[in-house]
Amino acid sequence: MSLNQGPAATGTRSTHGRLRLAAVAAALATTALLGTVQATPAAAIKGGHEAAVGSHPWLAMISTASGGKWAPKCGGALIDSQHVLTAAHCLVDGGTSPAEVRVRLGEHDLRTSGEAVSVDYDVDRLLPYPSYNPSTHEGDLAVLTLAQRVQFRSNIQPIGLPRTAGTDEEYVGKMATVAGWGATTDLLPTTSATLQEATLPIAPRAACQIAYGTSPVITANELCAGSLKGGVSTCSGDGGAPLVLHMNGVPTLVGINSFHREGLLGPGQCHAAGYPDIFTRVASYRAWIQASRTG
Repeated sequence: MSLNQGPAATGTRSTHGRLRLAAVAAALATTALLGTVQATPAAAIKGGHEAAVGSHPWLAMISTASGGKWAPKCGGALIDSQHVLTAAHCLVDGGTSPAEVRVRLGEHDLRTSGEAVSVDYDVDRLLPYPSYNPSTHEGDLAVLTLAQRVQFRSNIQPIGLPRTAGTDEEYVGKMATVAGWGATTDLLPTTSATLQEATLPIAPRAACQIAYGTSPVITANELCAGSLKGGVSTCSGDGGAPLVLHMNGVPTLVGINSFHREGLLGPGQCHAAGYPDIFTRVASYRAWIQASRTG
């Protein structure tokens, strides 16, 4: 995850109109300059800072096995004592089976176990959203069922799901938090040893669509977050990372990191300036998520 500090974002619900007009203008300008770059699954955070130990107790690090070794691949969010929500592309695109996936909770610094107690869990079931479309990114979420129940502690806690429809009218202009171990720079797209976090402004979906052009279509089931000026974004390694808003003072999982438009340097880069990150809008899938963890 790569978190680089960019220009400060502004805008509240009372300034929604001005925020929308500014975002659309910036989007149109950057689309003309960067219209040929491609959309790729998100993987890391760029432009932020190291998170405080235990500040994201719901955060899951999802690793996959390759050549007999485990390597971090994506992020996710613990939503109860046995289920983790992540992005479908983290699983489907690689043809992963449950035996090849491991979930770590409570992690902070990958180099040491001294700063926080982390626990690894095997996975019993992988359930991508049935209508997930890798070409359009629609329905990019999946539920992982852990092989055993999680024992909660101060640095391992579930996060709540949205209780409302989660429309742009509720979210736009608010600052959300994203965290992960993805890359922190375009020039060296490797995972960060310590958990990084950043705040992203939630942008109007219409402005994002203008920035991205006609493909892919940003649907009402997706959420747009990040500055149109760039600077702070997800990067390589942050796919599936949770986007969190405090709703009435309660941390709420509003998005799952899905994709971004990569920079001019090509695959593995953080998002191009002018293209906010796209998240799966969790509120759109509340019924399916509930059925997936009770069925």
